Amino acid sequence: MNKEFIEALDLNILKNVSKENLMEHVKYLCSLQRISGTEEEYKAVDYIVSKLKEYDLDAKVYEFDALISRPLNAKIDVIHPELKTLNAITHPFSLSTPKEGIISELVYLKHGKIEDYNSMDVEGKIVLTDGNASPEKAWIAQQMGATGLVNISNEKIPHEMIITTIWGTPSIKTCHRIPKIYVASVGKSEGEYLKEILMKEKVLLKLYTKTDTKWCRLRMPIATVEGTIEKEKFVLIGGHLDSWYYGATDNATGNACCLEIARILSQEKVRLRRSVKIAWWVGHSQGRYAGSTYYVDIEWEDLNKNCIAYINVDSPGSKDTTVYLLESMPETMDFAEYLARKLTGLNVERLKPGRWGDQSFWGLGVPSIDCYSMAPEDKRANVGGSGGGWWWHTPYDTIEYVDPEFLVRDTQVNLAIVLALANSTVLPLKFSRSAELYLNIIAELKKYDRKGILNLNALENKGIKLKTLLEKIEKIYDQMNSEKVNILNSMFLQLSRILNPTLFTFKGRYEQDYAVDEPYIPGLSKIIELEKLDENNALFLITTLIRERNRVSDTLDDAIKLVEETLDKM
Repeated sequence: MNKEFIEALDLNILKNVSKENLMEHVKYLCSLQRISGTEEEYKAVDYIVSKLKEYDLDAKVYEFDALISRPLNAKIDVIHPELKTLNAITHPFSLSTPKEGIISELVYLKHGKIEDYNSMDVEGKIVLTDGNASPEKAWIAQQMGATGLVNISNEKIPHEMIITTIWGTPSIKTCHRIPKIYVASVGKSEGEYLKEILMKEKVLLKLYTKTDTKWCRLRMPIATVEGTIEKEKFVLIGGHLDSWYYGATDNATGNACCLEIARILSQEKVRLRRSVKIAWWVGHSQGRYAGSTYYVDIEWEDLNKNCIAYINVDSPGSKDTTVYLLESMPETMDFAEYLARKLTGLNVERLKPGRWGDQSFWGLGVPSIDCYSMAPEDKRANVGGSGGGWWWHTPYDTIEYVDPEFLVRDTQVNLAIVLALANSTVLPLKFSRSAELYLNIIAELKKYDRKGILNLNALENKGIKLKTLLEKIEKIYDQMNSEKVNILNSMFLQLSRILNPTLFTFKGRYEQDYAVDEPYIPGLSKIIELEKLDENNALFLITTLIRERNRVSDTLDDAIKLVEETLDKM
C-alpha cells in the first residue's frame, strides 16, 4: 500500500453517515415483499428513484426481460411404511409436478456430491440429501437420473434457495441447463425423521411442487455521481434489491447502505476525482443474478474501458456481527483489509471470492470486493447471508434483526472503500499479489503433473518474472508525476482484464461461468482429477489441460509485456 493512498483518504466524510436515514430506508423497504418483477418491487424502485432525486441525482432505470421463477408451494407425503404429511417448500426453477404429484422411492445420499452416488442406482427415484438446496446438488441429481430431490435444511426451517446453475438469464448456449427435476426442502426435524425411517425399510414419497417460471419485465435503477478529474472512470457499488419475503437484513439494509452512500457522495461530488455508479440489482433471488448480468452485457464496453472495481453490498448491519470476512481479488485485498481494520478494530478474515452474490464481473476482469460483517463462528448458522443469522431467506428476516449501529459501521466501511478507489491518485491496487497467487497455484498443480505433460516449470518462470516486474513498479509509486500516474493507472485497468478472467473463470471475457464454486485457475486446476479417471477420459482431459495451459501461458505473456512497456515509460 503506497504512502499517498493513506495520506489522501479523508475519513472525516464517513461521519456524515446517518443512522436515521439508514433506518428510514430500511423501514420503508421492509414494508414491501420485493419479489422479482412484482408490483411491490416496482414500488421499491420508485422509492429509490425518488430518494435519488432528493439527493440531486438522476437514476437511469434499465428495463429488460428476464426469466424469473417464483416458488409457489410444495408438499411431501410419506405413503410407505406409514402415512405422514411433511411441510416443505420448493425453489425457483424446480419443475412443477402434475397436480397429483409424483410417487417414487426415496434414497439417502449424504450431501449429494458426485462421490455420494458411487454404486447407487437413483434412476427415477427421489434423492434425499443433507444441507440447503444448491444448483450443484440439483444438477448432479438430475444428471444421475433422479426424478426428484429433497434437501434437509441445517436449521429448524428450510431456507429459500435457487437451484439453476445458469448465471443470469439463460442464453441459447445455456438454456439446456434449465433444471428438469422436482426439488423441495424440509426442516431439520422432518429430514431426520425421513433418514430414521429409511434406516428401517423402503420409503415411498409423494412429492408435490409448484413454481411459476416465466419471462418478466424488470426495472433496475443505477445512479451516477460524476467525478471532476477523471469522470469517465468509475467505481461501481451495488447490492440486490429483490429479496425473500420482507428481507430486512438480506437485503433492505444493503439497499439503505447504497442510498446513504449516494446521498453523501452527491454532497461531496466536487471532491471526487473519479465517478461512482451505484446499483440496485434486480432478478437476484428469483433470477440467479439476472440484473447484474444484464448490466454487464448491455454496458460491456463502458465497464471494460472504465470500471475501476466493483464493491458488492449484501446483508450489512445484522445483529451480533463482530467479525469481518473479506472476499476480494488479490490486487484489492491489502487496502480493503487495511480500511476495515482501521475503521472497526475488528478481525478481518481473508477468503477466496465465492461464486455467489452479484459477482457478475469476473469474466470481464473487473476487480471485485465483498467486505461484510458476520457473527462469530460459534454463533453463526450455516447460511449464506444475514450476518450468519438463522433467519436468512425465511419469513423471519424482519427489522428486529437489524442493528442500527452496526449498519452505520458497515456503511462507513463500504463508503471508505469507494472513496479510496475514487480519490486515490495512484489506485490502491497491488498486482504483485496476483502474480504471487498465480505462482502458488502453479506450484500446487505441479504436484499432479507427474509426467511433465504441461511443462508447468515454464509457467512458473513467467510468474516469477511478472512478480519481479510488478514489485519493481510498486517501489516507485511515491516518485511519480501526474503523467506517470495516469500511465500506471491505465496499466492497472489493463492488467485486471488480462489476469482475472484466467484466474477466476473457465469461459473468459464474454460469457458467464455456471453458478458453481471452482478453484483458482479453474481450467488448469482440473489436473487434480486426472489420476481418478479411466484411460479414455484421462486422455480427453489431457487435451483440455494442454489448451488451458496455453491460455495461462498467453495470459502471463500479455501481462509481462504490458508491465515491461509501462516500465519503459517511467
